[in-house]
Amino acid sequence: MNTWTPKTTLIVAGVAVAGLWYVKSKATETVKEVGQAVNPVNPDNVFNRGAQAIWDQFTDGKGTIGTDIYDWIHGSDELKGE
Repeated sequence: MNTWTPKTTLIVAGVAVAGLWYVKSKATETVKEVGQAVNPVNPDNVFNRGAQAIWDQFTDGKGTIGTDIYDWIHGSDELKGE
């Protein structure tokens, strides 16, 4: 007894195509999210968030790494008495 009729084959093929399209679209979204997470230009990337979290532990969250280094090199307004 043959259970694979042409109609059954078309239904299975349609479901397979729809499933593959869904997986492809999810994979594309995931790749974009991962790309933004490691993008060095993105200020919210995982490396910046991790480094800032460590920096906040040492400075009580008063500034960012960049602003604190700038103030250290150029002298902050607080240090100048301005």
